[in-house]
Amino acid sequence: SGYSSQQYDGSADHERPDNLNAPLPGDWGAHGDFDERARTFSSQLWLTTRPLTVGAGLLAAVTALTGFRIAASFHRR
Repeated sequence: SGYSSQQYDGSADHERPDNLNAPLPGDWGAHGDFDERARTFSSQLWLTTRPLTVGAGLLAAVTALTGFRIAASFHRR
């Protein structure tokens, strides 16, 4: 998957300048033929970079569920 996703089936522009020995003039940015496939948000990256937020959310959820179960058990009596 990694190798094949790096391959490009389009034809190369032989007139374009290259940056083999020096950077090209101007700000070319990180855009190109794959922009339409790019995503602006990654759930995995968001979860990975916010471990305290994720942990606090899980702790809050477990606490709430435990509280509901305890309340339900008292209500049944």
